[in-house]
Amino acid sequence: MERPEEEFAAYDRVMSLYGDRPEAALAEQVARSFVGGATTLWKGERTEEALEKINRLEERFGDSANETVSQMLELVAGLKSAILEAENEEE
Repeated sequence: MERPEEEFAAYDRVMSLYGDRPEAALAEQVARSFVGGATTLWKGERTEEALEKINRLEERFGDSANETVSQMLELVAGLKSAILEAENEEE
């Protein structure tokens, strides 16, 4: 999408509708929505909001045994690290 606000709304909608559902396929889609939202926020230089999404993903799925969700967690851990590193360099 080329309209970030619509993209954020779509990610948030998926998370609000399915965020607490236990089914593996839905958990994977919700995790992907968190990752997509965080990435879009980061690219839009909205790092604090991106970190909030990452933290919510970690809180929600941190103990997940689902392989795909675990991969999403690894992906956002790298993104979180990059964001925090960039913030430290700016200081």
